[in-house]
Amino acid sequence: MNIVLYTRMRHGWSLSKLINKFAPFIILFILPFIFFQKAIFGNIIVSGDFTGSDLLDLHYPFKYILHTHFPKGEIPLWEPNLSLGFPIFAEGQSGFLYPINILLSPLPPNLELVLSIITTFILAASFTFLYARSISLSRFSSLVSAITFAFSAFFITRFKHLNMINVAAWAPFLFWTTKNLFSKRQLRYAFLSSIAIALQFFAGHPQMTFFCLFIFIIYFLFEAALSHKNSGFAVTFPLASLALFIIVVVAIGLSAIQILPTLELTQLSERTAYTFQTATAYPFHPKNLMTFISPYYFGNPALGSYREDVTRTGVFWENSSYIGLLPFILAIAALIPAIRKKPRPIYLLFFASLALFSTVLMLGRFTPIYALLWQLLPGFQLFRFPTRFNLFLIFSLSILSGYGASLLLKKLIGFKNLPLVSQTKRSDDTRFSWPLSIRQTQAMIIGFILIDLFVFASAYIAYVPLDKFQQEPAIVKRLAEDRSFFRIYNLTQYTQSPYQTLGWKRDQDAILAIRDAIPPNNNLLYNLASFADRGWFEGGLGLTRRNRLENYLLYENQDPVVTGKILGIFNVKYITSFSESLGIEIEKIEEYDLGKQFATSLKLFKNNMVMPRVSFVPEAEVIQDGEAILRRLSHTEFLPTKTVILEDQPHTIPEKFTGIMDAFREENPLTILSYKDQEVTIEADIKNHGFLVLSDLFYPGWKAQVDGTSQPILKANYLVRALELEPGKHTIRFWFAPTSFQIGKLISLVALLILMIIFFGNIVTRLTTRKNQNPRLTSEP
Repeated sequence: MNIVLYTRMRHGWSLSKLINKFAPFIILFILPFIFFQKAIFGNIIVSGDFTGSDLLDLHYPFKYILHTHFPKGEIPLWEPNLSLGFPIFAEGQSGFLYPINILLSPLPPNLELVLSIITTFILAASFTFLYARSISLSRFSSLVSAITFAFSAFFITRFKHLNMINVAAWAPFLFWTTKNLFSKRQLRYAFLSSIAIALQFFAGHPQMTFFCLFIFIIYFLFEAALSHKNSGFAVTFPLASLALFIIVVVAIGLSAIQILPTLELTQLSERTAYTFQTATAYPFHPKNLMTFISPYYFGNPALGSYREDVTRTGVFWENSSYIGLLPFILAIAALIPAIRKKPRPIYLLFFASLALFSTVLMLGRFTPIYALLWQLLPGFQLFRFPTRFNLFLIFSLSILSGYGASLLLKKLIGFKNLPLVSQTKRSDDTRFSWPLSIRQTQAMIIGFILIDLFVFASAYIAYVPLDKFQQEPAIVKRLAEDRSFFRIYNLTQYTQSPYQTLGWKRDQDAILAIRDAIPPNNNLLYNLASFADRGWFEGGLGLTRRNRLENYLLYENQDPVVTGKILGIFNVKYITSFSESLGIEIEKIEEYDLGKQFATSLKLFKNNMVMPRVSFVPEAEVIQDGEAILRRLSHTEFLPTKTVILEDQPHTIPEKFTGIMDAFREENPLTILSYKDQEVTIEADIKNHGFLVLSDLFYPGWKAQVDGTSQPILKANYLVRALELEPGKHTIRFWFAPTSFQIGKLISLVALLILMIIFFGNIVTRLTTRKNQNPRLTSEP
C-alpha cells in the first residue's frame, strides 16, 4: 500500500472525507465545461471585435500552428506566411511555450481553443478559492469569491483575448504565494511566485503581465508590513529581501527564452512607447459605473446595439466589469459592518482600498493619478487601455463578496424561530422559520450567482456549427490553381465588418461569409502566404517599416500605378477587397456574393505587376534613409525588375544595365529548391554579376551561405533580403537562427536545471528528516 495513503487512512481519512475536502475544486472544474459545453460538441465559440474576431482570426490560427508543429517537436520561431515572414515566436501573443498550450497542441485546433479557455477559467477559479481560504474565508465564502471572479465580465468578454486571460488567471495565485510566504515563512513560495510570473511571460500578454507585477508589488509590501508588525524587522526584512531576489532572478531566468527575442523585436517595432493621449484614447468614462448593476445598459456589441462613441465612453469589453448583481451587493454590504467594527478586518480593508485604487487607475485621464504613474514609473508608457486594471477591481470585489456571502448566510439562518407579527399584532401568533438548511441556503446563493452570470455570458457568446466554419472558401479553391509562389493581401478588414454593424449573435451567416475573404492570419489555415498580419493590426508587435509601408499604401499614395508596383515588389499577386477598382495593372478576376448583409460583393483582384518570390537583377542603388527609399520605390522611373535598392554598400556597384531584361532573366535562372518555415534553399545559374533578391522580411537572426560559405545578407527594397552574387552555379541557403533565442534558451535551461536541483534536493531532505524522526514509518503489506 502507498505510504502516503496508508498514513492518511491511519489518521481517519476516508474516501468520503477526501471527496468532501476537494468538493469545491470538483465544482470549479466542472462549471467551465458546463458553461462552454456547446463548443465541445460540434460548434466553435465566437466572440468579436470591431474589425473581426481576435479569437477566430488570431488565436485559432495560432492553435493551428501549434497543432502542426509541436507534436513534431518543432518550435515555430518564424512564420513565412505572415507579413513577408514574421518572427511569430518573438511577437509572443501565440504563447507557444505556455505549458497548457503545449499540452493541448496534439488536439484539433477547435478543441485546443475551447479547452484552453476552459482551463483558464478553472485556474482562475481554483487559485481564487485557494487565496480566499488562506485569508480565513470559509469554504462557502471562498467558493462564492472563486465563481464570481472566474465568471466575471473580465473573463467572459475578454476570452477572445486568450493570451490576456491566460495571464490574468495567475494573478490570484501570486496573492496566494505571497500570503503564504509571509505567514509560513517558507521560501518555496517565492520560487512558486517566480514560476507563476514566468508562466505569465510565456502566456503572451506583456501588458497584463506588467499590470499584475505592479499590483503584486503593492500586495507584497502590504504582507511585508503585516509581517513587520507581527514579527518585527529582524524577521521580515531578510525574508522579504531574499524572496524578492529569488522571484526576480528565477522568473527572468526561466522566461529568458521568451523575453530576449521579444525585446529584440520591440526594438524594431513601432510599439516602443505611447503618448499619454494615445495610451488613454479609449477611456473608462465614469458613467460606465452603471454597468456594475446593468451590464448591457449602453447596449450589447454581440447584438450590434452598442452605439457609444468609444473615444468618449470607451470600448465595451475593455470597460465591462460586471460580477453579478448579488456579488456586487454582497461586496458593498461587507464594507458596512467593517467600518463600524473594531478592530477592522485588515484584509477586507485592503481589498476595499485596492478596489478604489483600481477604479481610479481605470478612469485614466479622468483623474490625475494615472497620469502621475504614467510619468513617473517606467513601463506605463508602453501600454494603452488603463481600463484593464479592472481585473484587480473585479478580484477585490470578488473577495469582498465572499465576506458578504458569509454575512448573508448568517443573516438568513438567523431567521429561524424569528417572531413574525401578524395582522392581529400579537407577536406570538405566528413564528417564521427559514425553511432551508445551511447547505441548501449555500446552494441557493451560489445557484443565483451562477444563473445571473450564465445569463450575462449567454447574451455575449455565440456559437457557429464547426462543419460550416471549416468549409474551404471559394477563393482558396481558385487560388489553388496557381502553383507559383505568391502572396495575397486582404483589404476587407479596413471596410465593412459584420462584427461591428451586426454583432456576432444576430447573423451567423454574415460571420461565416466574411471568412470567405480570408482575413489576415486565416491564410495560415490554407497554407497561403499573406502580406498582412492581424497581430500587429490589433495591438501586437509589428515592424515599424512594415507598418509604415502599409500605411503609405492605404492612406498616402494617390498614384494608381504605384499600388500594383509596390505590392508586386513584395510578391503580392492576389488581393481581396470590396472596392470596384484598386489601381492600374490590378484586374478584377472573380466576384463573390457574400449575402444581403454586405453592401457590395467581394472581389478577387490579380496584380499583373507581381514579381517572383526570388529574382535576380543587374543593378543596385545605395540609399540609407528609409523615407528616401520609400520615395524611390514609388517613383515612376524606378524599375524593381532591373534595380534593387540597398542600404549596405556591396563589393561592386555594377554599371548601368543596357541589355534586354527578358534575355537577362533567361541567362540567369533561379530555382527555389526548398521553402520551409525557417530555411530557404535556392539554386542559381548566374552568367552575370548581380543581386539575388528574396522578397522575405529582413530580420536579425537570418543567415546565408553561398556554396557553403557564409555571406552577409543585404537589406534591400526597404524591407527584404538580397545577396550579391558572382557568375557561376550556386546553391544558396537562408536559415533562421536568432542569437536572442539561443542565448535565452541557454539561460532558461540553466535556470530550470537549478530549480529542479533545488526541488528534488528539498524532497530528499524532507524525506530524510521524516525518516529520522519516525524510523518505524515504512510501507506495509
